[in-house]
Amino acid sequence: MCFFSVGPAMIHSNRAKKVISWLPKERVLLETDGPFAKVDGKIQYPSNVIEVMNYLATNWEVSNHSVSNQLRSNLRRLLTNS
Repeated sequence: MCFFSVGPAMIHSNRAKKVISWLPKERVLLETDGPFAKVDGKIQYPSNVIEVMNYLATNWEVSNHSVSNQLRSNLRRLLTNS
């Protein structure tokens, strides 16, 4: 089973946004990228995943609550199948 991580730096790249749009939502996980990734010279922190969740809600055309439930379900599936 294959999962894909999406982090804050990705939602600031047009190329990465295109890739995100191809990912099946039942295979997406969050990636914090922090404190190693930077966006516009600013360090990304784990709390920046909220931006990713907001982006996914818009991209998937669902509520933030639905995104949270989907991501939680994906993580459970990953952990029970490993």
